[in-house]
Amino acid sequence: MDDRRNDSRFRAVELKIGLLLDDGERGVESRDISKGGVCFTHCARLPLGERRRLRLMLDLGQDRFSEPLEIEARVVWCTELSPDRFQVGAAFDALDGVHAQALQQLLYLLSREVSEDERGRLRFRTALVPAIDPSRE
Repeated sequence: MDDRRNDSRFRAVELKIGLLLDDGERGVESRDISKGGVCFTHCARLPLGERRRLRLMLDLGQDRFSEPLEIEARVVWCTELSPDRFQVGAAFDALDGVHAQALQQLLYLLSREVSEDERGRLRFRTALVPAIDPSRE
């Protein structure tokens, strides 16, 4: 099997992802994430090449989440798993320096093994990261 990925991937079990659509945010099930992109499942097919905004938050446990990181991704593949479930691969190919640095911080936190006590104190510092301007789409 040809694996063209250049970046380490992390199982995203501790990551909450929201897909931002015109009519609101839809939660999707995260599969894995890397510096280059993300894989998630969704209830509808997403067109190849389409750019979508995602809201990423670390699950800190006990119904607590990190500050959200809003990031843009381009759909590069979409596979039907069942009539109402699709696995989507999306690339982070147009990040500015601020968003790339915030994503790197998120990946660092996902890669760490932390105790429950330490996890409760983690703060994902992205409050100053500007949201993506929807008029760019």
